[in-house]
Amino acid sequence: MANTTPQNPPSTPVKLLPFAFPFRKKGPGTDAASADFTDEHEFHELLRQEPSGAYSVSGKGMWHGGIHVTEAGAGASLDLKSGVRCIADGEVVAWRLNHTYPLSEMPAQNGNPAISAPYSTGFALVRHSMEFPKDSKLTFYSLYAHLQDFADYERGPSLPRPKYWTTRFEVTTYAQDRPTAGAGGQSAPGDQRGLRIRASKPHGAVLGILPQGAQVSIGKREGGWGQIKDASGVSLYPPTAGGFVQPSAWMNGWIFLGVENGGPVAKEVMPDSSLDQVVVLSDPAEMVQIKAGELIGHLGRYDSLSQQTSGNRMVHIEVFCDGSVKSFIDQGRSWISQNGAHVNAWQQLKLPGDPTILRIHSQTRLYGQPNQEGAEPKQTGVIEVFPLAALAKADSDHQFMETVAGSDGEKRHWWKVESADVRHQPIDGWVREQSFAGGRVTREFAQKWVDFLPLDDAHDPTHTMFATTQGFVDYSVGADVPNPGSLDKLSPLMTSIYQTLNLAGDQTQAADDLRNAANDPWNALRMSRLIIQHESEWANPDKWKQLIAAIETRTGPRPEHAEEQKRIEKLVWWDEVKAKLTDFPASNVFHIHPIGLVGNFVRTHGDCRCAERFEKIAAIILRHEGGYVNNPADTGGATNKGISWPVWQAHAQEDTGVAPTLNNLIHMTDEQAKKIYLMRYWEPRGFCKIQNIKTALMVYDWTITSGGAIGKVKKVLNDYFNKSLHLNSTMDQLMVDAINSVADQNVLIEKIAESRRAYYTALTVGHPSQLQFLAGWINRVNDCSQANIS
Repeated sequence: MANTTPQNPPSTPVKLLPFAFPFRKKGPGTDAASADFTDEHEFHELLRQEPSGAYSVSGKGMWHGGIHVTEAGAGASLDLKSGVRCIADGEVVAWRLNHTYPLSEMPAQNGNPAISAPYSTGFALVRHSMEFPKDSKLTFYSLYAHLQDFADYERGPSLPRPKYWTTRFEVTTYAQDRPTAGAGGQSAPGDQRGLRIRASKPHGAVLGILPQGAQVSIGKREGGWGQIKDASGVSLYPPTAGGFVQPSAWMNGWIFLGVENGGPVAKEVMPDSSLDQVVVLSDPAEMVQIKAGELIGHLGRYDSLSQQTSGNRMVHIEVFCDGSVKSFIDQGRSWISQNGAHVNAWQQLKLPGDPTILRIHSQTRLYGQPNQEGAEPKQTGVIEVFPLAALAKADSDHQFMETVAGSDGEKRHWWKVESADVRHQPIDGWVREQSFAGGRVTREFAQKWVDFLPLDDAHDPTHTMFATTQGFVDYSVGADVPNPGSLDKLSPLMTSIYQTLNLAGDQTQAADDLRNAANDPWNALRMSRLIIQHESEWANPDKWKQLIAAIETRTGPRPEHAEEQKRIEKLVWWDEVKAKLTDFPASNVFHIHPIGLVGNFVRTHGDCRCAERFEKIAAIILRHEGGYVNNPADTGGATNKGISWPVWQAHAQEDTGVAPTLNNLIHMTDEQAKKIYLMRYWEPRGFCKIQNIKTALMVYDWTITSGGAIGKVKKVLNDYFNKSLHLNSTMDQLMVDAINSVADQNVLIEKIAESRRAYYTALTVGHPSQLQFLAGWINRVNDCSQANIS
């Protein structure tokens, strides 16, 4: 066989694009911490509660290029306070924020009172870039629509705010700086109070004074100070009473952004120029970098006109790209076919070379036990994919590692999985992860885009599922025509979707079957692998006029139709973005299911950024913890490298593969300790989401020595940085957002360090036996404070 491994390593590595699900799971109690999804099946199950917003075909029989999450539906199981999260690293290129929601006015009719129905036109658009293999790149976009308006944020100041907003700072009444007395001793008028502008921070020459109420934009932020980027139109007070100040004296000056006289001297405000219009960031210098899992916004109001519901909150999430996605997938699959089995080929790309997905083909027999087929093995009727990382978290009743090599000469895992038979009835059983006698089971690479299928057939210009608009009208109004919902009435695109899903119903009811397809978990999973070309919903509003006109030939004019058209004209944004973002695609784009995409590429324990960031601080943690100790005076008990005996008993077998004996604790290796720290503390508690790695070290190191550390860090944030966190021991997304929002992380680190030193000192009061540990505790804090990491 020819050696297909590349002989010339690429000059730069291929960067693995990090992904995150758009929400976290809600915790089990009021104060319980939320958790990341690790398996897309959980998210698809929640989306079954959103029949009006299923991918590709809505409940009304219309094209739908994304998914919906509503407060009353899937949102009931999600952490909505932490907001909608960006699905992958990228850059915000456009957004719109409503000051207050627009209203649709509906007159009283049919015994129902007149209503004012709010709806959000707010959105954020993020551009992402993925590379694989080397020099093969795909640009795609994620859209988050119907986001919360600014008025809701003003009513709920504790909610975190997106960092891509173009805010300004307004000088508050807490700013009490005044011009100094003039040469003759004269004082400035009493109303000349505000905030000094200095040539440098913190004690540079005073250039002028910003009046209370003045607004400026800030560029660079350092150490609680901000450098003025723009103060056009602001009339400054002179530094000295009776003196003169140039109108442009503010240029490159610095202002203090902290607290004086009992409150913040400057507050962030949203300028009118950033509200109720599409903001396009066409200049690369203006584009806001955003990471997977960072805040995009919160669910906004979108009250239905047809159902006249009130209080509905939702978000529409969508992913799209141009036609290059087809060649990009082909190139990835070709590379995998030639090089996937060669470890050194992955090493040359600087990428992990282990498969991340378990794929179980249809017509696979599920065994009763590992290596035991059983008398009547159940056979799968669907294709199934599972993330291997999620399977590895299961208990011993659902996984088994061979102790003797199989027929392929390898010791492999067996997994107990849930699936469905040909009738889509639930079944379960065991499969070997590779070389399985019961059927085709394979371990796959995400870069192969397993089971993803592009479809580019023709569709109805008015976005219905039918070949013609008239066909949709006949179907929706129940016209007396033969088989209005039959397969031959559907558009070529919807026919391809129907056939790809292999729906088993009567073809005369094909439209009904497609509308309800997302209710079946196996159809929903297959649908999530379809990459569908279709004109965007966010362009060309005239198509809706054609559809409404056709419907009203049967129903007559209706007020909800007129109001819906008004909504659509305010919702579209495509042309405004295209006019300023020259590389933005035309509106006939390929759509990708957001959860299917994330589910395919997301990586968990030991993967990607989280493990990489932990590795930066792991040596410091292990140095602090030292070796095995069992000092009777130390309340921690038997401990090695910071891992206590109870923790070792609970997790040694699953995380490290060794028996949880005291002897193994005594001889625990650094790598074993790091696995437990990463899998049980660093990643699940969210430390990898703290953007400043030195801040993460300071907080994480404290939690190792104290169960109350989180509450004390929250108190620091409340006391010194004007946050409003609930003081408990839960490290939630609100706390992470509060940490990341502090402008000067060095100041935050030192405030936490001060609190730690005071805490350790207090432990010795009345407890002389603890004095022997105090110097070590203080040195530990100082080591974190002075650590040279980035």
